[in-house]
Amino acid sequence: MGKPIETAMDRIIKVKTKEVIVALKKNKEKHIEEYKKAKEAYKLEGLEQLEQIAKDLESGKTGLHLNLIEPIDRTEMFDDFITMFEMEVDDEIQMGTSEFKLYFLDKGSLSDQARFSNSAYSTKFRL
Repeated sequence: MGKPIETAMDRIIKVKTKEVIVALKKNKEKHIEEYKKAKEAYKLEGLEQLEQIAKDLESGKTGLHLNLIEPIDRTEMFDDFITMFEMEVDDEIQMGTSEFKLYFLDKGSLSDQARFSNSAYSTKFRL
């Protein structure tokens, strides 16, 4: 019979350090592109909201404010990880499931938060 699912999910694997660096650099480039598009969409959304606020002010409305979701830049996080693995002295390292997901699959709370924030206006502006 196979391992229980809890044990399989906590598996420790050995990976080449260079492969971790390659994966992180790839994920970083993807993040940078997403962030650039998010910044442009953020700007467009802000300008659109400002135009509406100006119209609302002219008509006498009060209590006006911008409602924007700020893009998140996680480039520094990727740089920190890359530097850490570039300084690793071993050619192979061990990692568990959560580390594998973070470094290879770019899945983790910080990455998820950035993806959510950075996609806030993507459907509206199609950048």
